[in-house]
Amino acid sequence: MLDIIICLLILASSIYALVKVWENKKARGIAVILLAITLNMVYKAIKAYFSQ
Repeated sequence: MLDIIICLLILASSIYALVKVWENKKARGIAVILLAITLNMVYKAIKAYFSQ
């Protein structure tokens, strides 16, 4: 359960970073990639939690 909470906190910070750098195209691309990685991490953590 703790890993899901940590992943959700990282997801929130990734979304915040994306909002802050939205005007800069290069930084926006990096933020979108980080957001995709974070969403994948959250999905895997939730899937692992419910498969126990």
